[in-house]
Amino acid sequence: MNNKLKGWKTCFLSLAGRTMLVKSVLDSIPTYAMQCNILPQSTHSHIDRIQRNFLWGTTPDRRKLHLANWDLVTTPIKDGGLGIQKTSGKNFALLAR
Repeated sequence: MNNKLKGWKTCFLSLAGRTMLVKSVLDSIPTYAMQCNILPQSTHSHIDRIQRNFLWGTTPDRRKLHLANWDLVTTPIKDGGLGIQKTSGKNFALLAR
């Protein structure tokens, strides 16, 4: 995931563009591993942290203010969130399938 982020510049993307990249690319990278295995909670936290930091534009040398709680961001769009899925919920849903 970090290799994908190196080419993307957060300063040139709007919040909507970063949201689409998180939903389409960063969310789909660990999907294959989550279909077969239960990932540890530390891995879920790390993946969510990567998504959260890219969404808000945080880099290793510059921290930015996160404008909304991650629980609000991960709620469905119809309920007022951005529709990004938490990796722990997605992992259990894929295993149940």
